[in-house]
Amino acid sequence: QALQGVSRELFVASEDWLVSGERRINGGLIFAENSAFTQNLFQDTVEAHRIGPGQGDRGLERWRIGLRERRCGGNDQACLNSIFGLSEFADHTLLASGL
Repeated sequence: QALQGVSRELFVASEDWLVSGERRINGGLIFAENSAFTQNLFQDTVEAHRIGPGQGDRGLERWRIGLRERRCGGNDQACLNSIFGLSEFADHTLLASGL
């Protein structure tokens, strides 16, 4: 029911079973539509990890999804959580309860 009538290309579950996990993405459950946005997003996250922090700790300078100078540390879950509040990502993403 949560997906009915919602126009989003990426569906992720939260870690709302944790005390402060309601707005945190659980990297164990990700459903992605095969779209230009999701293809670009996953290419961006891989590239951001590959280059590391980047010159002057700026990270990936130009993301395909429109972000600028963002870095991804840790793993894919940490990367997605670091960009979750940004409109370039959030406008395409539905976060639902992980319970």
